[in-house]
Amino acid sequence: MKKITYPLDNVGLIYPAIITKNNSTLFRMSAHVKGLVHVSVLQQALENILPRFPIFRTSLCRGVFWPYLEENFRRPKLYPNDTPSQGYRVDKNHHYPFRICVRGRNITMEASHIITDGYGAMIFLRSLLAEYFFLLEKFPTRIESVINPYTLFNKDEISDAYLRYASSGAIHASSKRSGYAFIEPARKVSAPFLKILRMTVTLDEICALAKKNKVTVTEFLLAIYFSAYQDLMFNYPPKEIYRRPIRITTPVNLRKFFETETLRNFIALISLEINPRLGVFSFEEILHEVHYAMRRELVAKHFQPFIGSSVRSADAKLIASIPLFIKKPVVRLFHADAMRHETSVLSNLGIVELPPQLESLVERWDFTPAPKWVNKRDCSVVGYKNDLVICFSRIVHSDLVEHYFYQRLVQHGLKVIVKELEP
Repeated sequence: MKKITYPLDNVGLIYPAIITKNNSTLFRMSAHVKGLVHVSVLQQALENILPRFPIFRTSLCRGVFWPYLEENFRRPKLYPNDTPSQGYRVDKNHHYPFRICVRGRNITMEASHIITDGYGAMIFLRSLLAEYFFLLEKFPTRIESVINPYTLFNKDEISDAYLRYASSGAIHASSKRSGYAFIEPARKVSAPFLKILRMTVTLDEICALAKKNKVTVTEFLLAIYFSAYQDLMFNYPPKEIYRRPIRITTPVNLRKFFETETLRNFIALISLEINPRLGVFSFEEILHEVHYAMRRELVAKHFQPFIGSSVRSADAKLIASIPLFIKKPVVRLFHADAMRHETSVLSNLGIVELPPQLESLVERWDFTPAPKWVNKRDCSVVGYKNDLVICFSRIVHSDLVEHYFYQRLVQHGLKVIVKELEP
């Protein structure tokens, strides 16, 4: 019987070329539950729901011209939660393009953008938790508002929304930012390579603070992040390499602008910057810049060129005809160069909402960005219950950016709980 195959979407195509032993590209989503996790029950829950998510029930295969996904019928495994986002190669040994890790009361999903984005991973982990607690008899019937093994399949879940909304008439997406960005000149750490720091603030307090400043929470945090990097930058001598633009990218969930239920990647990127060569920006000036830049960009028509150009790039006959073994190192070089055009990424997943009977069993939700080997540090944000959790992952010893970020939050009157997570 021939297995079903799926082409990678235009975000996923990049990742097979950049995966290495120390750069797994896996981002993490964790649920801290009530009571120690019953590993055997979680294993059964994973086996129950995985067939309902066909795009997750795959493995990465090498084609002649492009990598692709193929159905994977191997039994999924649970892993110890001991090496965050490292040591697991989604491109080897018919591995799944995600893994579930367990430690104590934490159930963690690590996923690759080869198959999904943060939203899709959140939907999968939510279903896994619902099935796990159902098997533990925490509620009498399966929750119908969450995808379960008997939920009717919707083919839109596995669709490539980029192809669906690519407009042949859309103009080409030109680069709005040019030149290399400021990147922290810090020494990288040795094994286990990754440092994770979590800050938690009260959701009500930061929402009230953002409202007072007439901005969104994402815009407020972006301004804090810019300020932290600016504080860091002016620790260094006034050389040209240390006065490049601070450029922060924030992903946008395109499902808010285009109708689709896809669980595959469907994001666009907004690049924001301040130029320190103009002088030191006050926090108010940075917030003003960020707010109006975001207002300009958050329009559906502005995303159309991004969608169209990314699809055209993959479909270009010259690119498509180049064998994969030649294409892969070229893509890796181009990606590394592209990363030098950004300082960091701040990704806000938004608020995770669970059905009441499931919410009472999940105490905390974390979202951790994948490690970056050029930019060295990324930041991710998620809201759950009345907590806003801000996670930094870095591959450098210095935690000065996190320190300045914390100081800025405190200056605005926020109470911040800080914890460095053990690998």
